[in-house]
Amino acid sequence: MNVTTYGLDVAKRVFQMYWVDAQTGEVANRRFGRDDLIAFLAQRPPGRVALEACGSAHWWARKIQSLGHKVVLLHAQFIRPFVQTLSPSRSA
Repeated sequence: MNVTTYGLDVAKRVFQMYWVDAQTGEVANRRFGRDDLIAFLAQRPPGRVALEACGSAHWWARKIQSLGHKVVLLHAQFIRPFVQTLSPSRSA
């Protein structure tokens, strides 16, 4: 059974989530408000959600775990290698 892994960028108002659809292999990227994110994750089958360990990450981890997902908190030093720039002129 394939488990979907979600990458979540936590912010104050707008949350960015990336994942690869297990059935199609398509990379998805969506923005959510706080309530929309919770509603979206509540409707998805249990998966793994990775997010940067920051001030609000522990609250989000408890909330997401209550929806049936497994949460992985990553140290900030491991987040930067996953960031992709849109323009070659921007430094990584």
